[in-house]
Amino acid sequence: MSAVANQHIDGSCTIGRDIAVGGNARVRGSAVIGHDLKVEGYLDAPNIKGFLRGMFRTAAELEESCAAPEEGWAALVGTSLPAEIYVYHDGEWIASGGTGGEVTADYTQCRQEHEEQAARLQTFIGTKGNAGGLAPLDAAAQVPEWHMPPGVFDVVGFNGFVDADDVSVSDTPAGAKFGKVVCCAQRFVYIPTNITGQDVVTAHTSWKRMYSESSGAVIQIHEVDDSARYGSPGILGVTPVRGKLYIDLTTTTPYLYDGLELVAMPTVPRVAESISAAVSRGEAGGTAPLNPDAQIPEWALPPRAFQVLPFAGFSDGGEYELILPDGDASSSYQGILFHDGHFVAQPGRSYTETGKLYTRWTVTYKESVPGSAAVRRRTVDASLRYGIPTARGVEPSTSKIYIDTSTRTAYIYDGDGGLIPISTPPSLARVTDTE
Repeated sequence: MSAVANQHIDGSCTIGRDIAVGGNARVRGSAVIGHDLKVEGYLDAPNIKGFLRGMFRTAAELEESCAAPEEGWAALVGTSLPAEIYVYHDGEWIASGGTGGEVTADYTQCRQEHEEQAARLQTFIGTKGNAGGLAPLDAAAQVPEWHMPPGVFDVVGFNGFVDADDVSVSDTPAGAKFGKVVCCAQRFVYIPTNITGQDVVTAHTSWKRMYSESSGAVIQIHEVDDSARYGSPGILGVTPVRGKLYIDLTTTTPYLYDGLELVAMPTVPRVAESISAAVSRGEAGGTAPLNPDAQIPEWALPPRAFQVLPFAGFSDGGEYELILPDGDASSSYQGILFHDGHFVAQPGRSYTETGKLYTRWTVTYKESVPGSAAVRRRTVDASLRYGIPTARGVEPSTSKIYIDTSTRTAYIYDGDGGLIPISTPPSLARVTDTE
């Protein structure tokens, strides 16, 4: 290892470019930094020139830490802010009697942004009830009727039919007046009630409705285009639309529009007939009873209500006799299998022993009869829940999910005789009973 030669320079030394010091540097005289000074480590400087020396817990710690204080220096003494201010004067640290050290911040920009946000919020609140703003709520905490769109009014009433020869249709808006809506030539028009003693009255093709809203001592009047709620306005009146129910208030007869004219719906059954049908619990045309858990029993649900169905797995792909069981035999089965693209039921014994598979199967439920100790049995064709019954079994539905309880795998039907695991892309896996 070669020795590094030391070089001593007497006098001044000027360097025009950068200087790099590989070891430590010691300056015995003063140093002037003409530009920025960057300290990447800790700055150990007990005698930084400045009037504020820091914060100390006691006056004794202050005197011990500042060995050579100068006139006018100050320090904080205490354990929390604000702390007592000490000043160095006439050779000793003296308590000034004041406190300081509070953390202050300039909140001018924050306050300005808050005021701007508050102004925007007030502007937005001011749009309540106006286009592009908010819908107000009435005293019942509901959106008032005059803010509801025409499509919400699925049931509207009218005051009967009038002959086209008795009215003169005008496309001049009727304004917000009192009157009645009638049907003339399969269109709704508006006849003001203040027209009397005329052989031919004027009927308007559009009209408004007035609403009043109280806000303290102030009452506001709202006018809404009421004609748009009846259908599609035109120069000859408002044409009815499909999907709305029109009630003739003069006869209480409901009407539906078939695209050409209003068609009366069948009359409502009499109250006695309605009650008789309502008490027919569990019978066709009656009502579904609720079980002790206040739920509709499983036997009363339609097949389409069963969207996820279990089965016991896939058959071994052998040749079996497919039979349609009669009576109680359809309820005597072990489980459901997927065989030859269809769901079938295993007989009471193993299907490999009997050599048969059932193409239909039923489930029997027990139901307690209200008010008695009797038990009623209800037998339901459970095979309908799995899809479409055929001579080969039940063809699965593409809108149901089938769970193989032996492997806990979920499948969907591909529409071509195969089941596809729902966790595997259809292009990669297609399962039949022979695979």
